[in-house]
Amino acid sequence: LCPFGQPPVAPVDDTVPGIVPETFASSRDATRWYAEERSVLHQICHLAVSLGDHRSALMVMLDWRPMSQAVDARHDMLPFAALAIQAAEHVDEPALRAECFLDVASNFARTGQHDRARTYFDQAAAAFEQSGDRVGQANLYRSMAVTLVMETVDRIELLGESVAIARQLDDQPILATSLHSLGLGLLSDGRLDDALAAFAEST
Repeated sequence: LCPFGQPPVAPVDDTVPGIVPETFASSRDATRWYAEERSVLHQICHLAVSLGDHRSALMVMLDWRPMSQAVDARHDMLPFAALAIQAAEHVDEPALRAECFLDVASNFARTGQHDRARTYFDQAAAAFEQSGDRVGQANLYRSMAVTLVMETVDRIELLGESVAIARQLDDQPILATSLHSLGLGLLSDGRLDDALAAFAEST
């Protein structure tokens, strides 16, 4: 399980013999496939939960994230946020639970449910801490900063923590993304020189 082109979040269970996973040459191809097949994928998730296969349902919902973001309206995916939370209650893997809580928190924040978002951001933070996932923590701080309503100084502090973790890990893609977000935060605070420095380092 992984976003397109990124390291896996969790191992995938063995498939039934003869089942061949889809492969894609690009994220555009993956998104096109998702747009064509999403109604089937959505039904698969509901069916998996009804059969008690909560891990598989959660894996599918986490795996479609980058494609869904380009296709689905946030409000339309709220029922699947609820379904993911239901599935996560039956999954013991901290890494999967952390990614689930991060995803649903971001969705709640972007649909104006900020108190609910904070609840699940906090649960994601605890799960990332439990799993020792520093990359996940960097993504968490950035997601909180760019989706929640907060003071600019608090936003910049969270983005600074995200940058610091990515720099410590020498994770260049996450560092670039976090630096760009930090630049936007600094720009909104009127710190033009600092913002330009962050933008320059992100490229």
